[in-house]
Amino acid sequence: MLKSIGLGLLGLGAIGCIMLPFDYIPSQLYFLRKESDTLLWGVFIGSIVIGGVLWYMGMKSEKAENEKNG
Repeated sequence: MLKSIGLGLLGLGAIGCIMLPFDYIPSQLYFLRKESDTLLWGVFIGSIVIGGVLWYMGMKSEKAENEKNG
């Protein structure tokens, strides 16, 4: 569960960073378009970092659970 949420955030941030120079943003974050591009970059990079951490923690948790179960 944690791993999939992390991958979702990671993907959203990566797609946003790729699309922003072409003046496109994901529709979920379109309300931020009224603000500056600096805020959008911060949101996208932050979602990459948070998504990566959640994905890593989910992988560690799965590995520990698999070792515990056998």
